[in-house]
Amino acid sequence: MTKFRVHLISTLALLSCPSLVQAQESGLSTSTVQSTPWTKSRAVGEGAGIKTGSVEWHPGISGEFGFDSNYYQRASSAIEETNFGPVVPTLRFRVTPQLSLRTLDRSQEDGKASSNALPPAFMFDVSSAVSYNEFISLDGDYSGEMSALRNIQGGANAGIAILSRRVWSGNVQGGYLYTAEPSNQGGLGGMFDRHTIDAGADIVWAPGGGSFRWSLLDYGARFTLFDEGAFGSLNNVNHSFRSHGMWKFLPKTSVLYDGKVQIIRYPREGLNDGEILSGELGLNGLLTKKLALLVKGGWAASFYKNDNGVARNFNDFIGKAEAKWFFSPEGRLKEGDVDVGASALALGVLRDFNDSYLGDFYRRNRGYIQGSYLLAGNIVTTLEGGVSLLSYPDSFSTSGIQQGFNETRIDVQAFGEYRPTPTVGINLQLRYDQNASTVLNFQQFQDDLSFNRFRAMLGARWFL
Repeated sequence: MTKFRVHLISTLALLSCPSLVQAQESGLSTSTVQSTPWTKSRAVGEGAGIKTGSVEWHPGISGEFGFDSNYYQRASSAIEETNFGPVVPTLRFRVTPQLSLRTLDRSQEDGKASSNALPPAFMFDVSSAVSYNEFISLDGDYSGEMSALRNIQGGANAGIAILSRRVWSGNVQGGYLYTAEPSNQGGLGGMFDRHTIDAGADIVWAPGGGSFRWSLLDYGARFTLFDEGAFGSLNNVNHSFRSHGMWKFLPKTSVLYDGKVQIIRYPREGLNDGEILSGELGLNGLLTKKLALLVKGGWAASFYKNDNGVARNFNDFIGKAEAKWFFSPEGRLKEGDVDVGASALALGVLRDFNDSYLGDFYRRNRGYIQGSYLLAGNIVTTLEGGVSLLSYPDSFSTSGIQQGFNETRIDVQAFGEYRPTPTVGINLQLRYDQNASTVLNFQQFQDDLSFNRFRAMLGARWFL
């Protein structure tokens, strides 16, 4: 496989499937095993649980049925239809059983940590979920193709906390995630199915009752392996070495610091190996009983090698600012309420960069809104949306040097659930994605990277 071909594959992989972008942004943990709020957040997903001795169990199962306007994430243009096919709307069905269990920490019962009580010296935490996905094409010409895309995906994550809330403590974790995903090529011709394996450990020093907390060394490793041989050039290993922590100098205000070194390696020829160094300082605290502010900033630099003759590097400011408004300063729940954390609304801006399958990296400037609200103890709502400007440097393709370009991405997702009983939820998920991008020109075809996609899923679940 030539380097030109490798970089064509990289272009299709990254830009026709934005979830690969998100996967590269998401860090080194596979603890989120599915894209549902109740597997992303235990506060939303779990109920009272079953307590057996020193273990707390949280089983659950959900079923959902809905609509996906553009599963292939294709552009609605003549160029895209000529080269790959039209937009294909589908109906979707998904069933997701899940289970989490962990050591019961009696020192934290009733939401209060006793100053004299310490948790067990060793505590484990395990979570897992598996989804069966079925697709029904609303275009009769693609019924067989969409049916063939049925899949099972999911994963598990396990961790051990050692000597929690002591002066010296540590954590060890590992996880596995399998993701099934097509490209805009459609059908079974260009699948981005992949396995992600991660592992990590850290050592924490917290003298003086926890006002100062320092994770001296936080190591993580992520291995990404693609199923199909054509995409084997994207297989990679990502090592992360961090040192981070906080110093609480006021009752509810802390100074934050974070330093990180990443090492990216692609075992096969075609993509550039490299290292990334970054460091940030910040401040996080309550300005009033209801208003919190987070501000942090720093610098990041990359050092990619000229493995394919074209290397671009990032050397610039990174940072984040977020204001969060709590609807009520009262943090304790009433008896029978759903534990979803504090109802709040957050506005923020973010500037960072990430390793990329195309052009070594991309820079991201993003504005976002996040919210969660609990109504009457049994209605849960969450909202998240944002606008991101992604900037790609020059890259290598079948046409030689591909000039750098920008993309504007819009994403909005909302979730609402009504719980008629403490163990049953009826929910609705909505998500809209839009990518305003460009047309890339290759020797044999063109690829329009823009798309619009809307998803709606109505479901019910049982959980403990």
